[in-house]
Amino acid sequence: MLGGRIERFTPMTVTDPAQLRRMLADVRTSGFAVSDRQVTMDALSVAAPVVDARGAVVAAVSLVVRHGTASAHALAPLLRTSARAISRALGQPL
Repeated sequence: MLGGRIERFTPMTVTDPAQLRRMLADVRTSGFAVSDRQVTMDALSVAAPVVDARGAVVAAVSLVVRHGTASAHALAPLLRTSARAISRALGQPL
C-alpha cells in the first residue's frame, strides 16, 4: 500500500510514505492510532487494535469525535481498555 499513490482528503492528510511508516511504528509502540483531520477537517479519530489468541490483529476499536472537543491522549486509554477487553474475550492471554 505504501508503494503507490496515497489520496489526499484534506490538507492534513499524510501522503508521504516515510512519514506514514514512522506513524505506524508509533502505533506499534503506543498501542493506539490517531487520525487528526486527515479525512475530514472536523474529525479526530483514535483507534486501538483487537488481537486474537495468537496475537494477530483481527479488528480495531475506534472512536470519532468532532475536532477540538477532546484530545487523542485523553481518549486513547478508553479505547485501549476496550480493545484489551475484547481481545481477552477472543482468548488473548493476559
